[in-house]
Amino acid sequence: MHQDLDGKIQKLVELVKQSSKCVVLTGAGVSTESGIPDFRGPNGTWKKYDPELSTASSFVLKPHQFWFLAMQFAGPLMRAEPNPTHQALAELEKLGHITCIITQNIDGLHQKAGSQNVIELHGTAWRAVCVNCGKKFPWQYVMDQMVPMCSLVPRCMWCGHILKPDATLFFEEIPQQLYQQCLDQLEHCDLLLVVGSTLLVEPSGSFPEMIKKQGKKVAIINLEKTWFDENSDIVIHGKASEILTKIIQEIKK
Repeated sequence: MHQDLDGKIQKLVELVKQSSKCVVLTGAGVSTESGIPDFRGPNGTWKKYDPELSTASSFVLKPHQFWFLAMQFAGPLMRAEPNPTHQALAELEKLGHITCIITQNIDGLHQKAGSQNVIELHGTAWRAVCVNCGKKFPWQYVMDQMVPMCSLVPRCMWCGHILKPDATLFFEEIPQQLYQQCLDQLEHCDLLLVVGSTLLVEPSGSFPEMIKKQGKKVAIINLEKTWFDENSDIVIHGKASEILTKIIQEIKK
């Protein structure tokens, strides 16, 4: 089994080296080692909370309840630091082996680790946006409102309407501009490396199939199986941090 893993790592190293434009797609599994729980895993967020509470309709109908849940997520998100997976991906970019990271995560840890070209497909937790006038505010503005007043929802200082996290909620459409940025990157890439994603969330869950139909390579690093494993060029099941650290070591040899 160990030899098999080493063989897969060597094969992935060669794919990365041969690639002229490798795009990485990352999911919640990338940030679990930073103390941010994933959603669907054994200890995932939806084992503790009803996922319905984080939908766009819940935000509209029950903003107080929505923001109460959001504040439960805020602590771990704000305290989180990049882990070896984020650092390895940033290093691969510096070495010229990665041209872009498309992330489903809203924690900003790729940028914190030093990655430069990051598309936050689902937005960011570090800002809030007014649902009326579109003005954006840093997270500290939200905290300054929420902490002293506890039960109130944060409101825009300009028009007084409710703020929402500047992130895409469940059943909310991803901004077309962001999606188009992803398509532009994927159109010109020759290798898509999926890291820490179950590929169950659309539209990014379909990116591997899109790439393969164009005759390009797909590699997956994830703890659990994904629906696209059998169609991928390489699949490595394991901790992304350990696998990517080994990949960096091999590339630097």
